[in-house]
Amino acid sequence: MTPYSVLVTGANRGIGFGLVKEFLKNKDIRHVIATARDPSAAKELSAINDNRLKIPKLELTNDESIKDLYNQVEEIVGDRGLTILLNNAGIVLE
Repeated sequence: MTPYSVLVTGANRGIGFGLVKEFLKNKDIRHVIATARDPSAAKELSAINDNRLKIPKLELTNDESIKDLYNQVEEIVGDRGLTILLNNAGIVLE
């Protein structure tokens, strides 16, 4: 079964970025949502020219940011829902 939609947190570099590129190779996936703390600074991610890719902001230490992402994802995927969630982002606790 091919996923309809994929959400990758922490997707602006490293493993998350690599996963986004791999998911975009599958033309059957309709939505690839790749979060970053600062989407405007995610240059490599923003350089990908694919209308299936959405890059919303996500700051895991901020409850409002999480709620905003939930609403954005709901709007993007609609009634089909989210097929895959890859929680790749991390936080530093001091």
